Amino acid sequence: MRKLIAGLVVLLSSYAHAGTLTYSDDIEILAVNGVRADKVDAVQLRPGKNIIQIRYAEIFGDEYSDSVSWYRSKPAFVSFDVESGDIYHLDVPQYISREDAEQFDIEPDVSLTKVDGDKKEVNVVSVVELVNTIYLSLI
Repeated sequence: MRKLIAGLVVLLSSYAHAGTLTYSDDIEILAVNGVRADKVDAVQLRPGKNIIQIRYAEIFGDEYSDSVSWYRSKPAFVSFDVESGDIYHLDVPQYISREDAEQFDIEPDVSLTKVDGDKKEVNVVSVVELVNTIYLSLI
């Protein structure tokens, strides 16, 4: 009986975390499937559809004044399907300036790659798009 219970625990724990998500240093994971996320190197994902709330954050230098400015985008939502055992990496483009990075708020650019190098299709929605969608559905 104990072996049966131990087997079920192992089976259920492997099902509960179908995949793993790593991400670049300039991404902050704010929430995973509606649950606030702690600062970790990798996030465990459940099988099926997952929604990750992210923010782009980077420090930009000004070569003329030797000053730096910290940029943190508005949150964006990334959704994608997870297959059992897969490892994914989330990345954003390398922005040259703060002004370039501010485009992330208008149109977030995110790429998701499986560990084997295959690109994974993602849906990315900015906060502005999300609010507009909700607002229009109420009219």
